[in-house]
Amino acid sequence: MSSDLVSVIMPAYNAEKYISEAIESVIQQTYTSWELIVVDDGSTDNTAAIIKEYAAKDNRIRYLQQSHQQQAKARNNGLSHASGELIAFLDADDIWAPDKLATQVEVMQRLPVDLTFSDGYFFEKNPAKDLQKRISIKYGKYSGQQGIKDFLAGNRIPLLTAVARKASLEKVNNFLESPGIHEDYDLWLRMLINGSTFLGINSCLAYYRTHAASASSGEGKILFLDISTLKNIADRYPEHKTGAQRSIVERIDDYLANNNISNWKMASQLIGIRNNFIPGKLSVSFWKWIYVNFGKNIFRMLFSWRMKFPGKRFQAPN
Repeated sequence: MSSDLVSVIMPAYNAEKYISEAIESVIQQTYTSWELIVVDDGSTDNTAAIIKEYAAKDNRIRYLQQSHQQQAKARNNGLSHASGELIAFLDADDIWAPDKLATQVEVMQRLPVDLTFSDGYFFEKNPAKDLQKRISIKYGKYSGQQGIKDFLAGNRIPLLTAVARKASLEKVNNFLESPGIHEDYDLWLRMLINGSTFLGINSCLAYYRTHAASASSGEGKILFLDISTLKNIADRYPEHKTGAQRSIVERIDDYLANNNISNWKMASQLIGIRNNFIPGKLSVSFWKWIYVNFGKNIFRMLFSWRMKFPGKRFQAPN
């Protein structure tokens, strides 16, 4: 294997509790031709000192600092300083398996793909002991119209597992720095629409930490980010508007049918978004009557039942 340089981009914000583990997992890679660019996104804790200590010991580690501007800006900042032709991403609270880079670099040297990704595990504290479950990616090749269709239906790539060609990222101007979207999902969709080819590998090469402070925590947060992402894709690429809107409706239906939503305001917001994209609108008054009078469990059960009989009309009693 030739030693193609991999630039690893790691945004960090108040990450003193976990960042050492993340950096150590890069240092322990069996593939050694890498540089780690850690972008301190305006941390107010001991994050900067920890990064600088590692940088003083290993000249492959570089420290960048910016005011607090969120992860997309931090990743783009890191990308602007990257020297490698291959780019990998790792958040400051996640961990890689030692053979992660070696495995994916070998594939990308052998095959004409723009991006590889892999499976991984969820964990809380100790990746060697408390593995909760596999992320369970849908591995295989994604490209062309079928690849776009597959990704409109759902994000297939855990960011911490991705290794991409820098030129393919630059072709679509890297991450979109727009608040309220799922920036990596948006990036994958734009890459596919612009001709990239992805390959998912059936190996567990990373560990995603789950905790309350995770960027993806919060009821419905990922759903709303994905809805905004798909709306953005529909606006930018009219030829994919129908597919994007169909995906929004399907995701909202699935969420309402499978989650006990904690308040009617959120359920109402989702129904309102859904009704904007489909001729057969849901009766807001009926579903509010169900939620208010019978609670979230019955609401979920009836909505699930409604999905099995999509032609059935429901109305609240007078």
